[in-house]
Amino acid sequence: MNTRRDRWEIIGQILSLCRTPRKKTWIIYKCNLNFKTFDRYWATIEDHRFGKIEGEQNGDRLYITTKRGLAFLSRWEKSLGQSFEALAPQMTIRE
Repeated sequence: MNTRRDRWEIIGQILSLCRTPRKKTWIIYKCNLNFKTFDRYWATIEDHRFGKIEGEQNGDRLYITTKRGLAFLSRWEKSLGQSFEALAPQMTIRE
């Protein structure tokens, strides 16, 4: 059974993956997104100050979740009753 992810579930998954600095391509692969949709979600994350770009590695920007984003993620996961890592295999995106 495929469950369609909503906007905040995708944002939560991105934030969860970015607890440590990650490259954009890696995040896109793990979240099953494309570059265009990732950019839209990342814009929302930055607007809410949940994430930021922190440095580079081999010429690629590194994306990381801020303390504010971690606090949001913690509250969101508590409301779901499980972590985003546990939910990720169950979700696919259709846009």
